[in-house]
Amino acid sequence: MRRGRLVALPLFADCRLPGSLGLDDFAHPRHESNEGASLHIAGNHCRQPSHLYAAVREKAGAFRSPANIDAGFHSAIPKIRLNHVQASQEVQKMQEIPDNFSTPASKHHANSIFMRGIRKSSGALMPSIETHPLPPFLPENARLLMLGSFPPPQARWKMNFYYPNFQNDMWRIFGWVFFGDKAHFIAANTAEKRFREPQIRDFLSKTGIAFSDAAYRVRRLQGNASDRFLEVVEPVDLAKLLSRLPACRNIATTGELATDTLLSLLPPATAKPAIGQPAETEFAGRTLKLHRLPSSSRAYPLALEKKAAAYAGFFREIGLLEDGIT
Repeated sequence: MRRGRLVALPLFADCRLPGSLGLDDFAHPRHESNEGASLHIAGNHCRQPSHLYAAVREKAGAFRSPANIDAGFHSAIPKIRLNHVQASQEVQKMQEIPDNFSTPASKHHANSIFMRGIRKSSGALMPSIETHPLPPFLPENARLLMLGSFPPPQARWKMNFYYPNFQNDMWRIFGWVFFGDKAHFIAANTAEKRFREPQIRDFLSKTGIAFSDAAYRVRRLQGNASDRFLEVVEPVDLAKLLSRLPACRNIATTGELATDTLLSLLPPATAKPAIGQPAETEFAGRTLKLHRLPSSSRAYPLALEKKAAAYAGFFREIGLLEDGIT
């Protein structure tokens, strides 16, 4: 029975992983000679999950399928034991590791497996799966579909619509860009801070902008909506969304997780859009232009007026904002 050769990776001296020759020949995640068994061996030589994860990210292009990565992590991660502080530190390290995945789908799958492994290693209970609480907002005339990642916990909502957290600036950006007033969609003269949901819905319907999120089912690894602590269990059904948007040819994402999740649903050769650098792809019988916008979260390090300027330029580019408006 052939076994994968264990080789040292120079950046992670305490971590071992099968060499590329062995990986190329692995075929089935349940057999002793596959990636899963080799990662099981690697787990005995890794002191920290992020070291193992980094090694897998470096070699991931040689894996034949996400299922093989899955099997490997399930075998290796339980070998490591962490306390809760160490687990949080490992998650931070994981975010900073560059990757070499062959497809966004493989990267996304490995990220999810790693996050589950961290939870198991730290002895924490696996969080329950959440299903998206909002229906997609899909005006039939929409020429643009905007995708975020997933809503925050409902305790933070100030309306039953997308971007409901009062500390998120999405609707201030929209007010600034289209009406020159960042408070345009904020309710005035009320004791409770809240958004003007009917006016938001009416504006989006008239303007032709649809909203949904890239994730349909998630695990929330901490009690917030930070992309860093969201594990996507099931992405949105993009083909189904687009079937209800016959005029839509533009999709904009508002964060890294949303962008990676979207790319996992598109043809493998699809380029990843960057802010100010759109990409094109073919999907569901149409040409789509993909755009990346700055996150409306206040954690994103960009002043509100600069975010508004980036959004204004984008809306003007796709024909939804007239010249002369902010």
